[in-house]
Amino acid sequence: MRRKSLCKTTYMTTPDQKTELTSASKLFREAKNETVAQLVDDEARLIAKQDELEKKLYNVQLKGLSLVDTLETLLINFEKDADILRKDFTISNKRYWWIKIQAYAKKNAWTQLLEFGKKTNITYWI
Repeated sequence: MRRKSLCKTTYMTTPDQKTELTSASKLFREAKNETVAQLVDDEARLIAKQDELEKKLYNVQLKGLSLVDTLETLLINFEKDADILRKDFTISNKRYWWIKIQAYAKKNAWTQLLEFGKKTNITYWI
């Protein structure tokens, strides 16, 4: 089951999403709700990054996916881009490793999963 991000892309274009998210962030900041404003800003960053990656990778559909689903999609064929996205959103090693394990399992990439298990300390975290 895929989780949807904050803005539904079925009825909004990317510029509309960015405008709506910017105004929502501004309103949350005015209401002194910095935590939610930061979450909205992160969503806007994710949408911008998804747009950039879709233009770069052509046949990959990322719009409307959560950060975790975006990473899983990228890990299947574009691991370097997934690593860059991980760094942009400061995801911990432990969390990223679990996402990577899920992506490899969905892909049935058992050889890659075995190699990954050998070169990381994932067994330490289990």
